[in-house]
Amino acid sequence: MPDRGAGAADEVDRVVVVVPARDERATVAEAVRAVLESAAVVRPRVRVDVVVVADGCRDDTAAQARSAGAAVVEIAAANVGAARRVGCRWALRRTDDPRRLWIATTDADSLVPPGWLAAHLDASRRSDAFLGTIELLGADRDRHLAWAAEYASLAGRGSHEHVHGASLGVRASAYLAVGGFHELTAHEDRDLVDRLVATGVEPVRDGRVPVLTSARHDSRVVEGVGPDLAASVAAARSRSACMKSAPSGM
Repeated sequence: MPDRGAGAADEVDRVVVVVPARDERATVAEAVRAVLESAAVVRPRVRVDVVVVADGCRDDTAAQARSAGAAVVEIAAANVGAARRVGCRWALRRTDDPRRLWIATTDADSLVPPGWLAAHLDASRRSDAFLGTIELLGADRDRHLAWAAEYASLAGRGSHEHVHGASLGVRASAYLAVGGFHELTAHEDRDLVDRLVATGVEPVRDGRVPVLTSARHDSRVVEGVGPDLAASVAAARSRSACMKSAPSGM
């Protein structure tokens, strides 16, 4: 049974979804609308806000996000950890009781399913953190069947070991207790979770509400799913080339 944590007995009455974005004009509005559809499932039981942190954008990401219904904070850090941290700071200003605030995070190139926030709230009754899974989105996902098969074998339908900023949640009091997101260019999500676990938080690891996330290779970060997919394709091409150049059997 997951650890309830110091504040897990407190009923969440507000959720803020933090979405970092950098030059995501093509996808951010749809991402925000997906979050709002998920919010409709849990309203009016809890209040839900969505904040997009437009970080170093050279396009109209901020305008697209506002038009879709999100609050927007604009920064120029070009750092995903900094963007998530700024979004969480925005969230914390909207509560007097961080034990009753839940901070969820996703990405601007991702689509959360309708039951996503309901799963977060269910987790909040048992733990101070939620870790979800992803599925690939996009016409080129068929290129990544090997990656997807390996991922699915590790994710399963229930507990899993994955950590994704695209599907992560934390009680605000627990977030504050470990110092929040650090300003890292990659793996800021796992860094936060590692510190939460070190304090005794046992996250709910839920594979039932996967977030659809981009299968593109032109990732905005140097490490993560995008670079992993690119490396997987490169490795497959290398193996194919080796097989073609290998001498025929005796």
